[in-house]
Amino acid sequence: MNKAKNIVALGDSITYGYPYTPKASWVNILDKKMNIKIINKGINGDTLEGMLERFDQDVKSFTPKFMIVMGGTNDAFNDASVDSMKYNLKQIIERAINSGIIPIVGMTIPVDEPVIEQKLIKYRDFIKDFCKKNDILIIDFFSVMVDDRGRIKQALDFDGVHPNREGYRVMGQEAQRTMQGKHSEQIWL
Repeated sequence: MNKAKNIVALGDSITYGYPYTPKASWVNILDKKMNIKIINKGINGDTLEGMLERFDQDVKSFTPKFMIVMGGTNDAFNDASVDSMKYNLKQIIERAINSGIIPIVGMTIPVDEPVIEQKLIKYRDFIKDFCKKNDILIIDFFSVMVDDRGRIKQALDFDGVHPNREGYRVMGQEAQRTMQGKHSEQIWL
């Protein structure tokens, strides 16, 4: 396979690889498995609003072919409304498209805080609908990380919010599976 053009992963601590380093992140695992260049722009504690503010510097400046964006968990913890989460994600996606960058959306993983999870459920539903209507690829990290009670799988959990090393490995595998799926021809052009 040819080495793909740059991909930027824009996100929060779950993109960064917290509580470890970016070497343990799903981004790095995907980079190694697929031999593609992915720039990790995950920042611990960041929100969708923060990602929107740093889009030009952390995404556009690299002129990537693709952007994987995943965020919203910190927004929910910071009591942002679901409407503001939707707005900021749509703005990030719109900026990517207007910059000639193909957006891919990472679905937020489950958290063990019921009030936060209720907000994230509404946000995930929006992501599914919006991405389907706009033909945007989704990496469904949620489904591979959730247990039958709607919580993060114990074997993949670090603290009820972040994955452990095995969780990041599972996320990397899911990203690889998705990107080698129906849209894989775009990855290698």
